[in-house]
Amino acid sequence: LERTGQECDSFGSRYNAYSGLCAHCTWALGWLGDFEKTKTLHEKGLRFAIDAKSVYGAGLVEVCYGFAMIFKGAGRDACRHLERSVKYFEEAQVRFAAGIAWGALGYGRYLLGELEAAQARRF
Repeated sequence: LERTGQECDSFGSRYNAYSGLCAHCTWALGWLGDFEKTKTLHEKGLRFAIDAKSVYGAGLVEVCYGFAMIFKGAGRDACRHLERSVKYFEEAQVRFAAGIAWGALGYGRYLLGELEAAQARRF
């Protein structure tokens, strides 16, 4: 996509394909513990999603980075990005993905020791 200059293309999907690939790579690299690369890919993917006006893509980038921060044990960063993800997914009306983000947000709150907030569906 970079070589052909198609980073902003959606190829008929609801999200920017390049941002989606960045999001999934962010998730995978988070599992591997490469948090420096996850940050770079998160920023790149989010920038392209916003440039392409892909609310769903922005939500996907944010949820994947939020999960990477959970893998890192960084509850505060995880919650910040997962809250953004929920807002993007709800704006895009992607309810199943918003549910995944809400669940992850609960885990982020758990990491912070905020057990009551982890059970509540609110920021």
